[in-house]
This record gives sequence, structure tokens and C-alpha cells, in this order.
Amino acid sequence: MSIFGLIMFLPFSIYEAKDFDLSSVGIGDWLNILYFGVVVTVLAFLLMYQGLSKVSASSAGVLTSVLPLSSVILSFFILKEQLSLTHLLGMFFVLIAIFFISKDSSDEELETKSSISQ
Repeated sequence: MSIFGLIMFLPFSIYEAKDFDLSSVGIGDWLNILYFGVVVTVLAFLLMYQGLSKVSASSAGVLTSVLPLSSVILSFFILKEQLSLTHLLGMFFVLIAIFFISKDSSDEELETKSSISQ
């Protein structure tokens, strides 16, 4: 995935780099770019796929669907962002979706356990 992103954005980066003075960027800035490129992107994907191999797809889906909720809530408390009606409505729909996903997966687990015990 990261290689695909590199290939897609490389032409734009080259175009922008022609008019940019790269010597004005300090070593700390380059280290930040390297950190975001390696740790935040590559390591996060590796950890995510390792975690997906250990939990069910429905559990991973529920966890993934909580991410936008936590982003909105944390931006409200930490960044003092305003919550609008569309935010609240979106959060409501995400919670409803999580409920239905959890309900379906628990029903399937009960059916599986009952068929195994017979």
C-alpha cells in the first residue's frame, strides 16, 4: 500500500520539488518526515495486519468503525472543535451500524456453538 502511494504521488512530488529550496529544510524536519513515513505508515500497517490475523473480521470491523467516533470526540475535547448536527447524526449512524454488526456476529457465534455441541 505504501509503495502504491509512493508511485501515485511521486510525479506530483517531483513537480513541486522543482521550485522548492530543499536546503532550507533542516535535519529535524527530515527526521520528522522519515518518522511519519516509516513508523506512522509502514509500522501501523504491519501492526494492523498482524492484529487482523489474531481477531475475527467482525471484531476488527467494529474497532475500525470506532475510529471516526473517537476522532470527533477527541477533537471536541482536545482541540475545542465545535460539534454540529451533522457530526452528531453521523456518530449516531456509526453507533447503529456497530450495534447491527455486533448483533449479527453474536448471532453467528451462537449458531456455530450450538451446531458444534450437537
